[in-house]
Amino acid sequence: MKKTSASVAVLAAVAVVLALAGCAGAAPAEPPTTSASPTPAPTATQAAAPTVRVATTCDALASQAQIDQAGGTHLPASTAAVTPNPPGYGNQRMGVLTCVWATSDPNTGAGPAVQISVVPDATRAGFEAYRTGEAVASSDTPSSVGPDAYTYCAGEPVVLCGFHALLPHYGIVGTVFGGGSTLGDGARSAIDAMLAQTYGVVSGLAAPATVWQPPAPALQGASDCDAIVTSEQLTAATGVGPAHAAKSDDGEYSTSLFNVAHQVGAFWCGWVEDDGGTSFTIGVLPGGATYLEHLRGSDAEEQPGVGDAAFWAPDGDLNVVADSGWLQVRAVPGEGKTAPTHDQLAALAKQIIANLGTT
Repeated sequence: MKKTSASVAVLAAVAVVLALAGCAGAAPAEPPTTSASPTPAPTATQAAAPTVRVATTCDALASQAQIDQAGGTHLPASTAAVTPNPPGYGNQRMGVLTCVWATSDPNTGAGPAVQISVVPDATRAGFEAYRTGEAVASSDTPSSVGPDAYTYCAGEPVVLCGFHALLPHYGIVGTVFGGGSTLGDGARSAIDAMLAQTYGVVSGLAAPATVWQPPAPALQGASDCDAIVTSEQLTAATGVGPAHAAKSDDGEYSTSLFNVAHQVGAFWCGWVEDDGGTSFTIGVLPGGATYLEHLRGSDAEEQPGVGDAAFWAPDGDLNVVADSGWLQVRAVPGEGKTAPTHDQLAALAKQIIANLGTT
């Protein structure tokens, strides 16, 4: 896993975090009742569709006074930006609760912003990967609020502060981003206060409901690039190559908090020609078709014969619905190179669907 400096790595992580998950809330969980005699353990039920699996609200995680102190100005509640590709919806697919307060559109990063996310089913491995390389590069400091709780600030002067913690069933990530401005002295104490409040709320939550899964047959996901498509298959379908996998959904390029979306097979890979020419980015999100529905614009161009439905977005991406899953294929020609044709990319998508298979 590649490590980066604290300030650069954290800024990169915040850019990813602000891009990936929507803001939503649910009613607080009822406290469990106790009985003198043994009672059957409740069984978590699966949701009818992808939904937030954190039984609390954004208002419960931090007070408005804490938010404003952290940002150095009044930060109204906002909606997080979501990158329109399959991995970009990985946090939502896993039911992450993401809360954003910002002075401007979170897409721009032009002003101060605070984001707090509660991640169901966070694992020890994912948490340690986040804090020791994917995001903060071990620049964090243990907090007294509880075990596996940390805070940090980065930059000289400070432009970013945050916290993260691992609890039973959940992980927590909080970030205060200066938006190009220096954070005031109050940011550090606000971080401590927000961590304490969020930690207290989340530690009292029951285990999350079972993550939603689409009915069979359902498109399966991947955990490495060859499971999506081999370099030889890519060349056979598109005529481009030889090519090699250059980046993937892991380490500093992870697109879901604590890698939780890997649990449902969400993954992306990037390939590039060996001569540095044409590149491909391919992402898959099992059960992600529900997110693609509202991204299809009136100017989309239908692509028959691929999956259950497919269309070309104005930016040239091929989006495919296959057995409740979402597959996206992008090709960017290198300088002096001819872009793969629609027929070639459609053939590539068919090969990927065959490789992934269904449950």
